[in-house]
Amino acid sequence: MKKMSSEILDPFLTILAIFITLVILILLIAYYINYQVMKLPQNTPKRYNLRKHSNFKAKTVVVCVGDSITHGRISCDYVKILEERMSSEFEFVNAGINSNLAWNVLDRLEDIIDCNPDYITILIGTNDANAVLSPKNVKDYVKRMKLPQDPELDWFKSSLENMIIRLKKETNAQLAILTLPTIGESPESNIFGHTNEYSLIIQEIAKEFDIECLPLQEIMIKYLMENPANPKFAYENGMRLMVWSAIQHYFFLRSWDNISKKAGFKLHLDYLHLNTTGAEMIANLIEEFIEKTT
Repeated sequence: MKKMSSEILDPFLTILAIFITLVILILLIAYYINYQVMKLPQNTPKRYNLRKHSNFKAKTVVVCVGDSITHGRISCDYVKILEERMSSEFEFVNAGINSNLAWNVLDRLEDIIDCNPDYITILIGTNDANAVLSPKNVKDYVKRMKLPQDPELDWFKSSLENMIIRLKKETNAQLAILTLPTIGESPESNIFGHTNEYSLIIQEIAKEFDIECLPLQEIMIKYLMENPANPKFAYENGMRLMVWSAIQHYFFLRSWDNISKKAGFKLHLDYLHLNTTGAEMIANLIEEFIEKTT
């Protein structure tokens, strides 16, 4: 009887051990991917301010404000592109944080203002626009980003206006704001032109406050009209595609451009984040703005 029990138990324990090992391995991989995606940029406003206050002689300071497209951990890093091009004369501070809406940026302006920047560029609103595309998105953003209300167009406008008012009042920086990237790359889809309303508000605010407006959306649309894309995934699968992109990049060490190409995009990785071509469009606009106003 003991022998029979042992014969039954040994394979069970082996299977259990394999299962537990696999679960632990999956959890470790998930933790690693999340760590990489959420890892802060090397030169955040807080880190820059710590250096600045310890006998640090700064170059001309450019603070790039935004969300994950600026953060550069789930999107090609346009701030890094600017650093590679212009770091001999300029100090670039990355004030991008994943999933931020305009209200989130407004809530964290102190560190940005404390940088005493010479230039500030703002690329914000993609999450504001994405949040209202479905009731599920609304609930997710409210909970995850600790929002005090449901996202809406008017709230985006007031948050952005208050942001510009404070930055103009409390800094001497030259300000530029970018119109928004498209959501996806299919002009015939309902979501492609969804950011247009937000970009129109950005243009109105730029005109009202007499600051530079950099036409990112217009450049992207022109490029996509001349270079049609064929995305292999629907917008509804965008979150899964974003996660899969992160796994491919950080675990399988594939480049953002390779991931983008395999998904059928020309500028994006998923429906929100950008490959090198998309990131270089942003870098080009900011570089031109700085050179024009230097």
